[in-house]
Amino acid sequence: MNLKYVYIVYQFKKIYQNIILKKISVGIVGLGTIAQIQHLPNIVNLNNYFSIKSIADLSPKLCKQIAKNIPKTISIYSDWKNLCKDPRIEAVFFLTSGAHFLMSKYALLNNKHVFSEKPLSLTVKDAKELSSISKRKKLVLQVGYMKTYEPLIKDIKQKIKTLGELRSVRLNVYHPLGDSQLTHVNIKKFNDIDKKVLNFAKKFEINQTKFCLGRLSNKWGHYYREVLQRSVIHGPSLLHSIFNELPVLEDVRIWPIINIYPNSKEPPCLNIFGKYKLNAMFEMNWLFLKNYPKYKEILEIYGKKGSLEVNFPPPYSRKATAEYKLFNSKGISKKYGGNNSAFKIEIEEFYKNIINNNFDVNIREAIKDIAWLQKIVFLASQKYY
Repeated sequence: MNLKYVYIVYQFKKIYQNIILKKISVGIVGLGTIAQIQHLPNIVNLNNYFSIKSIADLSPKLCKQIAKNIPKTISIYSDWKNLCKDPRIEAVFFLTSGAHFLMSKYALLNNKHVFSEKPLSLTVKDAKELSSISKRKKLVLQVGYMKTYEPLIKDIKQKIKTLGELRSVRLNVYHPLGDSQLTHVNIKKFNDIDKKVLNFAKKFEINQTKFCLGRLSNKWGHYYREVLQRSVIHGPSLLHSIFNELPVLEDVRIWPIINIYPNSKEPPCLNIFGKYKLNAMFEMNWLFLKNYPKYKEILEIYGKKGSLEVNFPPPYSRKATAEYKLFNSKGISKKYGGNNSAFKIEIEEFYKNIINNNFDVNIREAIKDIAWLQKIVFLASQKYY
């Protein structure tokens, strides 16, 4: 290849990156586990897209520690509201635990694009309000449903078409204790958080849960917030991305039911039954297995002409992607998604959505996911008093 041509292409790429691409100035709220393992490294590495101007966390010591690892000098806030009012910032990443309605609304009203980790909100009403604000203000609002950005999703959807009439869709999640998933990383933590702020957030979430679940007892509200909205929610978001719809729910089983109570040391297991179309049955198992060696998530799709098995990576594995096995009359074929993780891709897409003024990202799906999770609670509450 002509070296002069290579040099010209190289120079063109540099010009494109440095001049044509617009850098987005961002603030990051929440510097905990998922931020340290996935989001922060990706945002820092995507330095052609983003420039980190400020960070905020309830832990002042953690903020100072994280700031040391960010290349440029940044502002540190103890109050996320002050970060949202920072005129230098164009977009905010909300990476805290819990629901993000109040934060997202405040940022949007201060003219900031928003990337919100799940869950976006606990109620359909709140999610619709956020969607309305983002459209009115012409700002991007994107929920961090990372599984929907797996590199193989488009290919998986095409392979499903080759399976013939579907008969069964099964999603199994094997969830070990959280700490057991973090043995390969060094998460920075400090015991200097203002508990008053945490208590305020907790009370707000409890009130929002009562609003959407009505007169159901507190145990169901706790289960909805802490299990369905924090972990099970990945299931419907994934199903949306592959089938463009959610299965109709028919039955729910929970066991051991004693673990439904807030003071339980571990959450109960969940089994969901439903159906896709007329003849495709759906089943989802979310199994909390305290000492299970590794997080696993497997989607199995069976049709009259073959089947597809998709294995998804653990959420705390860097650069890992999904892989699938296709079984049909030709034999078995396999495919791996490569090293460009779904976490990185969703951040890249957030940038593109801002640049391309794509405001309606995945909020309609998020609203349906919230309603779907609430129906699980109502079905379960009718069976287990």
